[in-house]
Amino acid sequence: MSSIGDDATVAIAVIAAITAFVTAWAAINARNAQREATAKDIYRDYLKLAFQNPTLANPSDDPNKS
Repeated sequence: MSSIGDDATVAIAVIAAITAFVTAWAAINARNAQREATAKDIYRDYLKLAFQNPTLANPSDDPNKS
């Protein structure tokens, strides 16, 4: 009878460890996805400003030219 209780305890511990691992993995993936989305938003805004202000995006080498 004690063996069944021990097996159940081990099974619960294994399931808890797997759950903790999956939760940590999901949190890391969510953080990376958010970081990538933020970087894409910043780059999209940069491109929009570059098209609105082409002389600022690609300035001339000659400081006397406008």
